[in-house]
Amino acid sequence: LVVMNTTWHWRAYSSLLLSREFLTLIRQHMTDEAVLTFNTTGSPDALKTATAVFPHAYLYSTFTIAAKHDWRERLADPKAVEHLMAIKPEGRPIFTDADKDLIESFLSLAQTRDLAEVERRAGRRAEVITDRNLITEYKYGRR
Repeated sequence: LVVMNTTWHWRAYSSLLLSREFLTLIRQHMTDEAVLTFNTTGSPDALKTATAVFPHAYLYSTFTIAAKHDWRERLADPKAVEHLMAIKPEGRPIFTDADKDLIESFLSLAQTRDLAEVERRAGRRAEVITDRNLITEYKYGRR
């Protein structure tokens, strides 16, 4: 699992963390079962860039989750809830039965969006971010 809590997409130099070149570099170090997650901070271009690098990239809430495999299959597996409920660091469960509805909601496929839906909501076609085009900072930055 690779987690990047990126800054606002419109901030200076954020393209360096959201670019096709950077995501390609990360992908080269990931196993076939690895998953990359990063905060898009509302940029449809961040998801578009992930789809250009990974065969499976989708928006989950406000995060892009990208992988070489379709990670949504595991999310849809009913055993996913049981797996989270069974986690017991230091012998104590993290979640109780009272948390089960919250976990089911958190693991819901209803929170995932594909690129077409993200573009439709944005009202424009998304573009691939590169180290050179700086589209998140200048072309589609903070309005």
